[in-house]
Amino acid sequence: MSAVLLASSRPKARKNHRCETCTTTIPAGETYLNQRCVFDGRVYTYKSCALCVELDHYVIAWMGGWDDDGLNLDTVEEWAREAALSLSVDESQAAIDYLRRRGIGLEGETD
Repeated sequence: MSAVLLASSRPKARKNHRCETCTTTIPAGETYLNQRCVFDGRVYTYKSCALCVELDHYVIAWMGGWDDDGLNLDTVEEWAREAALSLSVDESQAAIDYLRRRGIGLEGETD
């Protein structure tokens, strides 16, 4: 069963939130992606910082399209480790920036 998107918006944060994609803080005043979804009968909210929203198209293309698991920390991290060595300069830089936000080195060490 896949998640169903109920609502999606890009509000300006009134307080700090946690990015579900990179686990960093979305500071008050920053615009972020706020999605309300239902999966397996449970409603949940998925929040993603502006920097991670920019990664979506890279990760979904790497996955070969959207799948039932959607995006999660493990999937995005796996993409980032591979893409950091990519020949595409933009994708490689986006991946390296993501790994740095997560505190993960290219060889898998945590800073």
